[in-house]
Amino acid sequence: MRILFRTLCLLLPLALFSGGLCWVYTGNTGLSTAGSILAVLAGAVILVSWEVRMLRQWALPALGDILARFLYSGHYCTADDELAQLVQRIIAEQDSTLLPELETLVRRHPRRLRGWLELAHLQRTLAADPRTACSTLLEASRFVRSKQDRALLLYRAASLRSTLLRDHPGAQELLRRAASLYPRTTYGRKAAEEVERG
Repeated sequence: MRILFRTLCLLLPLALFSGGLCWVYTGNTGLSTAGSILAVLAGAVILVSWEVRMLRQWALPALGDILARFLYSGHYCTADDELAQLVQRIIAEQDSTLLPELETLVRRHPRRLRGWLELAHLQRTLAADPRTACSTLLEASRFVRSKQDRALLLYRAASLRSTLLRDHPGAQELLRRAASLYPRTTYGRKAAEEVERG
């Protein structure tokens, strides 16, 4: 249902704008040529502003999750991996009551990045709880081994704070932390660039 609602929020403004363009093109608006051009430009500005806002709030965090999990989770055979099997089951059944079981499993192997990423992803998407997902990413940053992974987790937590929790100062604080603690990592550098942009 949530996916349908978000799809409508993205596509309905496009349909309205297209209908408006057809209406202006037919010349039945009663507006002068200059008025028609201004109406189209105003509609385009409103449409672009809306679509960028929706993409930033919904699509980019999801895409970031997918890329992070692809790049940093490694390759696992689900048949031999208790964590992967449980994640697969939770997704297949769409059962958020299994999240505490996943959390226990993740904490049993706290240095494993994949577990933390999977847990935070499901907390944000299935449980619709970005605040807990952000806390999970921050907790994970204290346990994983590599500096690159820690910078990634801080960067992802900052993204959640900025886009879903609307906490810009908190997001900037996490970006500054990633930039200062891990300046030579990819995500440390990305964090520094975002801090500079404000």
